[in-house]
Amino acid sequence: MFCITCGTRIPDGGAFCPECGTSVEAGYRWIEAQSAAAVITEPEPPLEPEPQPEPESQPEPEPQPEPEPEPEPEPEPDIPPATSAAVMPLVAPPGVLASTYFAETEPQPEPEPQPEPEPEPQPEPEPQPEPQPEPEPEPQLEQEPEPEPDAAPVTPAAVMPLVAPPGVLASTYFAEQEPQPEPQLEPQPDTPPAAPAADIALVPPPGVPASTYFPPPTPPEPQLDFPAPTLYPQPGMPAPAPSPQAPPPASTPEPTSKKKSKKGIIIAIVVVVLLALAAVGVVMGINITRENKYQAAVDLYNARNYQEAYDAFAEMGDYEDAEGYLIKAQEWLDYLAAIALYDDGDYVAALTAFRDMGGFQDSVSYIDMCELYIEYDRAVLLFEKGDYEAAIDAFWELKGSSFLDSDTWYYKSQYAFADKLYQNGDFYGAYLEFWVISSFEDASERMEQCKTPYPATGELYHNSGYLSSRSAIAIDAGNVTYPSYFKIYSGSTLVVTLWVNGGGSHTIDLPPGTYSMRQATGDAWFGEEVLFGDEGYYEVLIFNDNNEYYVLEDNIIVTITLYVSDGNMGSRKIGRDGL
Repeated sequence: MFCITCGTRIPDGGAFCPECGTSVEAGYRWIEAQSAAAVITEPEPPLEPEPQPEPESQPEPEPQPEPEPEPEPEPEPDIPPATSAAVMPLVAPPGVLASTYFAETEPQPEPEPQPEPEPEPQPEPEPQPEPQPEPEPEPQLEQEPEPEPDAAPVTPAAVMPLVAPPGVLASTYFAEQEPQPEPQLEPQPDTPPAAPAADIALVPPPGVPASTYFPPPTPPEPQLDFPAPTLYPQPGMPAPAPSPQAPPPASTPEPTSKKKSKKGIIIAIVVVVLLALAAVGVVMGINITRENKYQAAVDLYNARNYQEAYDAFAEMGDYEDAEGYLIKAQEWLDYLAAIALYDDGDYVAALTAFRDMGGFQDSVSYIDMCELYIEYDRAVLLFEKGDYEAAIDAFWELKGSSFLDSDTWYYKSQYAFADKLYQNGDFYGAYLEFWVISSFEDASERMEQCKTPYPATGELYHNSGYLSSRSAIAIDAGNVTYPSYFKIYSGSTLVVTLWVNGGGSHTIDLPPGTYSMRQATGDAWFGEEVLFGDEGYYEVLIFNDNNEYYVLEDNIIVTITLYVSDGNMGSRKIGRDGL
């Protein structure tokens, strides 16, 4: 095996050229060629080191038609590879075309069919390369634009493997091989595309070292598997016929992609617009719905359906003035609830509810009414319990406001209280209570029953320590029509109580001594304790020299005439308790 760069022999099993370092694996295979005696018939003249110009008179071979793709046959494992072929040189003799040289070699066993990529026509003048399915794409040479249909493309010689597959004759393999277009790969950003090698012979001239003749090789990129380099003709050899350029792999037509992209954009825009319109419609629908609900709630409020209006406004949050309506509806609900309590007679609870409203509507008037009802009920309860005096005071307060039948209840309470006093012997007290309601029922008659009948003129009480007939005091009431009640004291000792009716008179026997006299007059007599009551007239008699004490001498009768115009006595008014 020889290096294709410098021509140095590479030991069997070697991976790199010992002279220039070219990798053996870079697109080459082992072949077993025929003997050199079978192909070399005449010696070659030594080659000049100077480069020769390319011959221009060499006619270009007609492009061969592309073979139709054949189905890939399954390999037959039982056919052993041929091993008897001799080693064949890797280059053709000078002046002989490589295709002609290798075509005349002995027929070799038919090689295994290799899968070839099926070319697809490119619909557009500017084809776009389709990504290769391999995970690590191989680098591609730049693809020249497709030539016009009527002009044959002029391209460099097609890349041809330098060795035939194992078990396949080189002559048969190379004769049947047609140049195939190399797949295109986009150059890596950090790896520039390889420049075509200059026309140089694969074998140095005689006497010239390969290391001097051949330029230093460029080490291959270890991570990339580049295809085999193009074989260029030796000096003096005609240029090989260009291989027809196969169309690049089919790719998705750009217009279809653009159409799909445009279609996708249009669909996206339409979807966005529809979503926006739907959102606007939803918002408008929500607003319309909220406005309808709001107006319905207002209608409920105006129709005094405050509970339903409150529930509706409560669901609207801060929409419009829903919060204000919510407060008003709640006030009306509280107001109506308080009125319901009022109508049910629960005036205490209603009073509390109305007081909490802060003057809403006529709640102040309801407060006054609740207070009257509460006081009225309290007065009735007092009457039912027999506490007539307290009931009289309660109904008296209500009587002034003419609340309900409080006047009647006042008279009833007053009458009941007067009767109670009468039953207890307090005739004067009963008299006074009946007198207050003298026009109610039989109160005036009951007043008369409370009075004590006038006693007969005479002494009601005479102290036994003052019994004597030697002196006397005579009382003459001939000038008056009303009765009089007298008390005679000796110092602080009560000596005599005397009753003298109008127009009457009476003489009291007393022992000589110093005495004072006190008189009470009136219309209604209630006994010696109450006398004529607070309505009576009470006084102390004044004798000569404005002295209330009179000295009664022995064996003398003194006459006192009541109410005379030219009398010699006077009086001083006192209270009932002072009698």
